[in-house]
Amino acid sequence: MASKLATAEERFWSRVNKTDACWLWTGYRDPNGYGSLGVDCKNRLAHRFSFELHNGAIPAGLFICHKCDVPSCVNPNHLFAGTQKENMMDCSRKGRAPRQQNKTCAKGHERNEENSRYTESGRWYCRPCASESQRQNRLGKRKDIMPEVEPTTPIRIQRRRAKGFKMPANTVSVCRPGKWGNPYPVEKPEYGRTPAAAYTEAVERFKIYAQEKLAADPDWLAALRGKNLACFCSLDNPCHADILLRLANQ
Repeated sequence: MASKLATAEERFWSRVNKTDACWLWTGYRDPNGYGSLGVDCKNRLAHRFSFELHNGAIPAGLFICHKCDVPSCVNPNHLFAGTQKENMMDCSRKGRAPRQQNKTCAKGHERNEENSRYTESGRWYCRPCASESQRQNRLGKRKDIMPEVEPTTPIRIQRRRAKGFKMPANTVSVCRPGKWGNPYPVEKPEYGRTPAAAYTEAVERFKIYAQEKLAADPDWLAALRGKNLACFCSLDNPCHADILLRLANQ
């Protein structure tokens, strides 16, 4: 007689190691330490699955944050639901925000008030880097100036549908339905602006997908190494191109 397949809940508990404080995930973990579990043919973050298991559905647009600051922890008593802004404020209070841990951005610009730019959701951007990206985008709108600009560090370019737009040199499009497009679309509301959390959710799902693709095919991103990556996402929102930039150039 064929053995009964384990349910998602049974597989979840089989990968949990309960300690006196945290419940540590022993299954697959991404490079940031967050656990992942396959549910209904989709990858789910283990701590989000645990929260739903104990508290019900997660309200739309909310993150599941850790009180204990242990990414692999799935103890429901250590988890709380919050907005992107609340998540960033929690990071800041605990001294874990990137701008507090690093003195410069990836390109070496000092992390000070003059070089800082924040979105409404609390996300930090380097102002000089953002200005350079916008300048790159404007190059295609002025046919009288099209110098060959090749930044020393690959950046994300916002692709546009405006007439006359031309992508800068050394740039590759990673939009759908291409080879490197994000198969997980951003869930947009019927009315109003799309919340930043919707973009983050799509990027989190793509991160797991990309890591699995890269593990199966180490040359999957070879053509993107050293290239700027273009996508239609606004530079103020998270984008799967950020994941591709990091993985292709690590």
